[in-house]
Amino acid sequence: MSRELALVKVRASGERYGELLDVVQLYNAVVVDDSSDGLIVELTGSESFVLSCIRAFERFELLEVARSGTIALGTTHNLHSETVR
Repeated sequence: MSRELALVKVRASGERYGELLDVVQLYNAVVVDDSSDGLIVELTGSESFVLSCIRAFERFELLEVARSGTIALGTTHNLHSETVR
């Protein structure tokens, strides 16, 4: 199982704020900070999913992006009665 985490700081003018929130909802992202300077949005998924979401935010004022890179763990199907200690 692999995932990438991204934090995206983005700003939209007053009349486009609702549209920005629609994009956040479309990608099942989470607003972790909402201030007059903009939103900080947290999203997780595959590398291509994260990139797609960032591209969707580009139609607004994209201020900053921080990406974790891909992280992974083996699925439970790969465990053979071993216990992680």
